[in-house]
Parts: sequence; C-alpha cells; structure tokens
Amino acid sequence: MIPSFFDLHVLESTGSTNTDVKALAQAGQKEGYVLQARAQTNAYGRFGRTWQAPPGNLYLSLLLRPARELGFCCFYSFAAALALRQAVVALCPHAALYFKWPNDVLIGDAKVSGMLIEAAPVEDGPVSWLVLGLGVNVQNHPSDLSYPATSLTAQGIFLDADELRDQFLAHFYDWMLVLEQKGFEPLRQAWLLHAPARAMLVGTVEGLFEGLDDRGGLILRGADGTRQVVMAGDVFFR
Repeated sequence: MIPSFFDLHVLESTGSTNTDVKALAQAGQKEGYVLQARAQTNAYGRFGRTWQAPPGNLYLSLLLRPARELGFCCFYSFAAALALRQAVVALCPHAALYFKWPNDVLIGDAKVSGMLIEAAPVEDGPVSWLVLGLGVNVQNHPSDLSYPATSLTAQGIFLDADELRDQFLAHFYDWMLVLEQKGFEPLRQAWLLHAPARAMLVGTVEGLFEGLDDRGGLILRGADGTRQVVMAGDVFFR
C-alpha cells in the first residue's frame, strides 16, 4: 500500500515525467506528488542524455521539498536505489541486484534501473524543491547503449510494474525518513552491502572501489596506493 504521503497520478504517455513534475514544483505543487507514465516520448537521463522509454517499464517522478542544501539532495538517489532493491526482492526473493555509483541498479554487470535528481538552483541555502526520477526496465531494455543493459523479464523476474511501484514508494518513504532523521550514514552502510569491490574507470581516474565518503563521493585506490574521491562522472568497470 502506498504511504499517504504520496499523491499518485498516472498518465498513459507524456514527454518526460521529470519535466512535468518540475513545472508543477515551480508552480507550487505540494511535496509527495508522484507522476507515473506508461511511456515517455522525450525522456532524458544524467547530463541530458536521451533515454528510451517504451511501454512496459516503470517510469515515475516524485516531488520533495526537503529544505536541505544542494549537497544533501544527492543522498535521495541512494535512498531510491535501496528502496528499489528492497521492492524487487520483496516480490521476487531470489533476485540479485547490485549498486553502481552514483545512481544505477544492476543485475550482474547490466543496468536495470537508474535515477535522476534535479533540484531548484540556489546560490546559498536550502533548495525549494527536488524532483527524483526513476526508470526501471521491467519488460524491455535498449540494446544500442555504450554499456550493458537488461530488464527484469530478461533475467527471469516477472513483475507487474504497478505492484513494483507501490513497493518502491513504501520502501522509499522509509529510507527517506531514515535519511532525514539520522543522516546519510545508515544509507551509506546499507548501500555498500550491495556494491562489490571492482576496478573502475571514472573519467581519467582509475582504481579499485573502496567505498563512499560522507558526502556520497566515490573512493578509489590507485595502483600506487593513493586514494582519490570522485564526486561526479560515469563509471566503467575494468
């Protein structure tokens, strides 16, 4: 059952749920608003990249007004990743999902879900709104990407997108409360349980994944033993 905090609306199709919810946020919509679309015709991901969003998958965006600084907002993507993993496992206990920094959920080495956070730009002080977009490859996935992708169905995990949505929102609400009451540390520890150590390349930085710092940054140890913290970039497994 969806927590009463959320106000769910469902469309058959729209250009982008994030674009729609950002417009509503700017117009004063209350937090907790959730927009789900069965398909999107102008979806996008990080750095404005075009993203395929055909029918059969789960696409939604939700509005929060956390009254927190911009640096805190990235933590909600960790809450979303944790919630999605719990949601899938609750419906299919044998599912093995893993996390890839900063905001991907994998099965094996293939991406099954991603999150996108957009917030009201501010020079100093708390953001006025935050929109979290979620896409989950439930029934289908693209095959022409620069990285491996998969779907739940392709992995033998047969779920109803709406049931997965309800489970996700329930678990996300719980993690949101943990984050806002206890800070990032409980999420950091839980996320690391499902993020195996791998050799990674982020931009020009290469090293072995060692964890997350208290800002959500990726900690890599190079071949020479030095440690670097990466705050943004695309991760490629080596």
